[in-house]
Amino acid sequence: GALAAAGIEPLELVEKEESYEVIFIYGRGTSFFAMLRHHAWMALLGLLVLVLLWIWKNLPRFGPTIPHIESGNSQFTEHIEMTGRFLWRNKASGSLLVPLSIYIQRNLRKRHPHISENADEQIEYFLENTDLSRDEISDALLGKPVKDPNSMTRAVKNLKILSESL
Repeated sequence: GALAAAGIEPLELVEKEESYEVIFIYGRGTSFFAMLRHHAWMALLGLLVLVLLWIWKNLPRFGPTIPHIESGNSQFTEHIEMTGRFLWRNKASGSLLVPLSIYIQRNLRKRHPHISENADEQIEYFLENTDLSRDEISDALLGKPVKDPNSMTRAVKNLKILSESL
């Protein structure tokens, strides 16, 4: 091409050098990917880890998104119901009943300062102002452990009656 146009033969160019080497490249050698695997495996491994971390960061969940339902009160009641089920399964129903009885006793002392923290005086007050028996009142106020769902329902009902009688 360009050398022939300038009047120089390629063989003349090669003969002008005192030493020369001719290399023939044949297609059966080490491939590019084999050379990368052999010489640059650490860089490729780092790149693979970087890509996996990027995927993990940008794809935090898999599957279709669940539509958000806008119903505030039902979600709150469902939350309370699930909390109650959890506490019942873990035999921690006192976590629900004790705060109610403390709330009732605190309100009783606020509204009727003449009644002391003595449980007998509080039971007497509720005996006069409700239709509950002494055992029902003492079980509700003192947080008797409940054994079955029916006794839990009765305890909450009795605490509600006590709260309304204030």
